[in-house]
Amino acid sequence: MTFSVIPTGEKHVVHIKVTTSFSFYATTLRISAYLVCEASKRKYFAALNILLRRSLVLKTLAGMQWASTNLPDTYYYSSGDDDIYVKIDKLIETIEEARKKQADLKWNTFPIICMHNSPMVNTPYRSKTGRFKQWYVSDKQYKWPFYPRSCRGGLYTTTVDVIKQLFNISKSVPSLPVDDVWVTGILRKLLGLPDGMLFLPKQEVVLHGLGKKPRDIAK
Repeated sequence: MTFSVIPTGEKHVVHIKVTTSFSFYATTLRISAYLVCEASKRKYFAALNILLRRSLVLKTLAGMQWASTNLPDTYYYSSGDDDIYVKIDKLIETIEEARKKQADLKWNTFPIICMHNSPMVNTPYRSKTGRFKQWYVSDKQYKWPFYPRSCRGGLYTTTVDVIKQLFNISKSVPSLPVDDVWVTGILRKLLGLPDGMLFLPKQEVVLHGLGKKPRDIAK
């Protein structure tokens, strides 16, 4: 679950509709069959017919696939970590800023907004142990010493049209366990979006909420 922070005193945010979908993985053939059946009946339910496998990339692809199938191309799509708080009013302002830049620079598609950050230099994690071992990438998986410019965790936002194109490209490109690098770096490059179309907000939009409560973040 990703939390949102509504400014104090406001009961809603106007002109915004939030749609939540759920992604599940099967551990047995029986559960797999049940999930596929449920997914066919419920629009908010995304199921991948994959057994005994856990992967952030697969979870990300499930969301991209669901959005590509169920949402209009002009809708905005955000993918985020489960330990962040989103300031919805700041998110909307940042999207408007990105729309203005798209119009000013006459881009034919919406950029990818890195709501958290986008480091100029990002290197693969080559150790199978340590704090970041879940993001281990071998030389065989990715031989280069640096990743392409990409969004780093937190939250990124773009239009469903862009997500649909990235998802189609993903079908023919080997994945990496670092899903944000793979989607907003490698797949983005293959789509032809330059580094300049990674848009950074002018204000704080997301906060990592480890050990914090929503009321503390909203202050």
